Amino acid sequence: MINLLKADFYKLFKSKMFYILIIVCSVLTIISVGSNALLKFLAENLIDDMPIVIDGRATMFSTYNLTSNVGLIIPIFIGIFTLTDIRHGTIRNKIIIGESKTKVYLSHFIVSTTFALISIIISFIISLVFSLILFGYGHEFNGTEFLNFLRCLIIGLLTFVYIASISTFFALITKSTPLTIIFTLLVAIALSIIASVSFMIPNEKYVKIFYILPTYANIMLTRTGELSLELFLFGFFSSILFIALNLFLGILLFKKIDLK
Repeated sequence: MINLLKADFYKLFKSKMFYILIIVCSVLTIISVGSNALLKFLAENLIDDMPIVIDGRATMFSTYNLTSNVGLIIPIFIGIFTLTDIRHGTIRNKIIIGESKTKVYLSHFIVSTTFALISIIISFIISLVFSLILFGYGHEFNGTEFLNFLRCLIIGLLTFVYIASISTFFALITKSTPLTIIFTLLVAIALSIIASVSFMIPNEKYVKIFYILPTYANIMLTRTGELSLELFLFGFFSSILFIALNLFLGILLFKKIDLK
């Protein structure tokens, strides 16, 4: 397993695509924050009675949106990176020399997760800095807010681990870059649509049913920059559960695939 990880990480950090996509993520993040700044300027100076409130906290946590910026880049990278190993016969050769399919799958998942976390952390730091400069934090930063900040940060990162697990699954099972990108985005969009149904339910008791979705807490934090302790706990354990299920199912199916 260690040798597999060394080889895959070597390939990751040697890849020009890795650095190009990190730069792309960074530029897109700057553009997103700049767009919010422009929108706020228009609302305050040129458009009368425009009902919009933009603050630093909501802007920086919008970086965790799964259907924009980094969320779009992750399946592209994983699809290309993983499928290169399949097309060149690298994965097949690893299995021939005695590595198990389980270890091969886990190695790709760990490397894919690393890319996802590096991308989102860099993007979040950029968003945080520019958001604070342009908007300020927008809320009193006391002990309670510090805990909220940590909850949002943890859920945001964990959600991108979940998306990396989804992309790894589709890449190794479908062996197709386009299908990996399409299916990953469809999962993210479908979960977002399902979660949006909760906004139309007046009874809070029934809204909590949606807490079991692995991305529900993330969707809420990207909208408001705020998470209750209850929603955080549901989001945390739901993400862990679905990541584990993805890995279990992915490894199970990958073992049955012919890699000729």
